[in-house]
Amino acid sequence: MAARQMKWAHRLRRKIMRELGPECAGYKKECGATEKLELDCIKPVGNGHGKWSYDTRIRFYRDQLKQDNLQVLCNKCHEKKSAHERRKNANHPELPYDNEPF
Repeated sequence: MAARQMKWAHRLRRKIMRELGPECAGYKKECGATEKLELDCIKPVGNGHGKWSYDTRIRFYRDQLKQDNLQVLCNKCHEKKSAHERRKNANHPELPYDNEPF
């Protein structure tokens, strides 16, 4: 990736993080961690975006933010949520996502 694209993507990620807040929105809003923060789609939108190039992934997150479908989670809460989603999908793939606490 060109250095200019990388700078743009880093600036956009910082802007998104500032807009969403500087702490984890984890389980029942009780976590509050401020380190190792990651962007997460509230309502899952596939699982391939983690493999995309950094600038493509940031564009995806920008679009998710515009749809109010993005939150900040620490890596621990993000993994818990992802595991919960995988279990739920494996047990009941026909059920719609209901945004229940993980």
